[in-house]
Amino acid sequence: MRIMKLFLDPMKEEQWINSILRQGYRLDKKSALCYYTFTETNDAYIVRTDYQDYLTVKDYTEYKLIHHDLGWDLIRGNRIEGLHIWEKLIDGNDELNSDDQSKLSYFKRMMNYTSAMIFIFLFILVFNYPKLNELFLTPGLWEMKGSLFWKAFLFELPFVLLRQSFFIVIAIDAYVFFRSYNRYKKFKDEIVNNS
Repeated sequence: MRIMKLFLDPMKEEQWINSILRQGYRLDKKSALCYYTFTETNDAYIVRTDYQDYLTVKDYTEYKLIHHDLGWDLIRGNRIEGLHIWEKLIDGNDELNSDDQSKLSYFKRMMNYTSAMIFIFLFILVFNYPKLNELFLTPGLWEMKGSLFWKAFLFELPFVLLRQSFFIVIAIDAYVFFRSYNRYKKFKDEIVNNS
């Protein structure tokens, strides 16, 4: 089974993949174009996402070996990309981050990942952003007067918004960032209160 789905929130991606796995599938691969390839299986698998940034070659090799020794198979991810998808048979030890400090570190890395995505999208938007009068393609729109102007303007506005979907992506990514921040803050407060 092959499904295309785009996620801006790695935690939501993990939840979605695991919902498919519970239906009797395993994840074989995820392409760079967000195609997920699943195969049917009688075994129960689980997927976890992780984000690691700025690892040296030695550290990255060690990172992969530790997970491999614990039974995790790397489905997607590399040293440069940072976002990793790990899969393994369910055996009761199904968390990548088992202690409080590593979970806190995980939430912080996810928060950093989403903030980096916002920065990238804003960078692209700022350097490719056209002038307001170039967004509307109706000839002579800005010379129109009265109700004719408003009719033409309001008619074309939805198309302008679709062409400027970067705003929507940035808004969604900002929402994901604040959710990641809230998860990080909440978990950090729980650790402090339990200490």
